[in-house]
Amino acid sequence: MRKTLNEGCFCGCNSTDLHPHEPYGGRNRQLSIKYGMVLAIDSKEHSYVHDNPKCPLDLEMKAYVRKHFEDTYPELDFIEIFK
Repeated sequence: MRKTLNEGCFCGCNSTDLHPHEPYGGRNRQLSIKYGMVLAIDSKEHSYVHDNPKCPLDLEMKAYVRKHFEDTYPELDFIEIFK
């Protein structure tokens, strides 16, 4: 099972060198933080995702946090908020 920032590494790594990552960052970084869409990933994965946008890991994280958002906030429209 995948993890959130407070539960350990998203990919199940044993690293203690974890970095917060907002899959919907950039102009949506503050919204991602506000809605708890922050994952912990190790430094190697963090660098890889930033160097390779749209890689499978990036897409998996985006899908994961979107589902989390929609499950947690069913009354809100994800697309409307994160245009």
